[in-house]
Amino acid sequence: MRQVNFKKSVCLLGAIMMSAVVLAAPPAKVTTPRATAQTQISTNSNFSVILTENGINGFLTALQPLNGQKMVDLFNGKQNMTYSLNNMSVQIVTGKMKFVGQIKLNTSVTSMNSTFSGDVVPTYDAKTNSINLNVTNINASDPTALSLLQTLQAIGVFNFQYVMKSVDQNYNLSQIGSTAQISSKFQMTSIVLEPGKMTCNGNMIFTRQQ
Repeated sequence: MRQVNFKKSVCLLGAIMMSAVVLAAPPAKVTTPRATAQTQISTNSNFSVILTENGINGFLTALQPLNGQKMVDLFNGKQNMTYSLNNMSVQIVTGKMKFVGQIKLNTSVTSMNSTFSGDVVPTYDAKTNSINLNVTNINASDPTALSLLQTLQAIGVFNFQYVMKSVDQNYNLSQIGSTAQISSKFQMTSIVLEPGKMTCNGNMIFTRQQ
């Protein structure tokens, strides 16, 4: 089974995110130290990263299907169940992000398909400087599918993480025979959910290394 781990997928999603970087000063509002969805914009934010619904869904499309197997109690006996997660996507509206998908289950005696949904809770972890997308409140109409999905949720299959890495840039000042190395680090202060996009506001901190 392929588990989702953004730490191993930084290059792919990082390219999506950084392609949408916007240098802008957001409107002045109040914020909290730990950024969560619907927190408001810091008065001193100087940088915004916009991740679109299409960008997240592009990553999920490349990732799926997620296949695995599990022993389950079914029809008064143990059955080896194989499963496949498909058609996973997010839907972003004002203040909310939903997660939807389809799961296919197969055993030697039965097979079934079920759609499922959940809520996505985006948070920012200042200690690791990462954006976390955690799927909660998973719901499915079929009880067997729901039980399996809740197990997968418990072991972290639906937890996505993107680490905001520092970037070093060299500036060759040949006109005066000098060079400068600048290190930049993004520290987020808030997350705002609007139709079709998630905006991560914060501060880009620049430091001269040499």
